[in-house]
Amino acid sequence: MFDKKKFAAHIDRHEFARSMGKCATHVREALEAAGIDTRRHPLDAKDYGQYLERWGFRPISKDVAPKIGDIAVIQPTQQGRLDGIGPEGHIAAFDGFRWVSDWPQRDVWGGKYRKDELPIQFYRHD
Repeated sequence: MFDKKKFAAHIDRHEFARSMGKCATHVREALEAAGIDTRRHPLDAKDYGQYLERWGFRPISKDVAPKIGDIAVIQPTQQGRLDGIGPEGHIAAFDGFRWVSDWPQRDVWGGKYRKDELPIQFYRHD
C-alpha cells in the first residue's frame, strides 16, 4: 500500500538545498518509506514509468492539477549533457505544495529541464 503522506514527509525531510544529481535515488527512498518495495527499481529517472505502473500508479494528463504523491518522469534530450540535461532524465514528486526531486523545485521542470519542454509523463496512485 502506498501512503502518500509518508511519501511527502520523507521527500521533504531529506531534501537538499540544491540539486545533488540524485533525483531518482531521493524519489525511490521516499517510495520505500511510503510502502513500495524498491528492491528491483530502475537506476535512471527516465525509466521509472513502467515501474510505477507495476505498483498501481497510472499515467495522468499534464493538464490535471497535481495532488500529493504525484510523480513526474521527464525524458532526456538527444543531446545529453551538452545542454546540461543528463541522459538519465529527471524525476520529481509533488508533496502537496511544491515539486521536489532531491531539492525543492520552483516548478515541475526543475531548472534546466524547463527550457526544452522535454517529454514528460505524470503518474498518480489512487
